[in-house]
Amino acid sequence: MTREEYLLTCALEEAVEVAQRISKALRFGLLEVQPCQSLSNRMRIRQELINLIAVLEMVDPNIVVVNPDELDAKKVKVEHYLMKALGG
Repeated sequence: MTREEYLLTCALEEAVEVAQRISKALRFGLLEVQPCQSLSNRMRIRQELINLIAVLEMVDPNIVVVNPDELDAKKVKVEHYLMKALGG
């Protein structure tokens, strides 16, 4: 296994952990704190995103450099489809 393959595998695992935390937030809310935990689902999502970004930066330092316009374009697209989904 190469370094890149290893890091991409780690990134995949981190992405799955982000998905798991989002699933928990959907079921129990962003503010829920699981028993024996100190962080809310919101903070745990943030933590997992940081882990994912860190590993992706190890793969390629430029991979997570995001232009704010790219973020805004995605937000507009999501809002558009959200309105359609909500019947608006």
